[in-house]
Amino acid sequence: GDVSDKVFKQATSAAGDATKAALQAQQHFGSKATVQTDAPKTQVLQDITSMEQLRNFVSSSEKPVVVYFYSKKCTPCRSFSPTFDVWSVQFRQKAQFIKACDTNALEIFAAFNIRFVPSVVVLDPKGKLIFEARGPELAKLPSVLEHPEQAAH
Repeated sequence: GDVSDKVFKQATSAAGDATKAALQAQQHFGSKATVQTDAPKTQVLQDITSMEQLRNFVSSSEKPVVVYFYSKKCTPCRSFSPTFDVWSVQFRQKAQFIKACDTNALEIFAAFNIRFVPSVVVLDPKGKLIFEARGPELAKLPSVLEHPEQAAH
């Protein structure tokens, strides 16, 4: 039946958009992955829990840092996570990849005003925000990593 709750409708729409973006990204980029056969297809990514950890991670990196914001209860996140994991290997020469979960990284979620998951932010090695995306915009991440100088958030 029809849903009269505007908040619920908006959440359902956002979740659907994120799932659609994850599937589109997986379909488009998954077939073009250039992961070497001798390398693992995925790697275990560090889950950060504080701004101090994030600052330390960024300050010790000479590459941009990609932070993936997710929730364990989020179906679109579970759909997008395998794509993000493949990208973390595919683009490991161009960026560092880390994750932040809503259950233990509220400080980081608040610092970046993350209200929707899945979301991604890319920080330059000095900690400046160079790209942010959620939902269908997540599919833009590979082109941003290929050409970070052209990224406009």
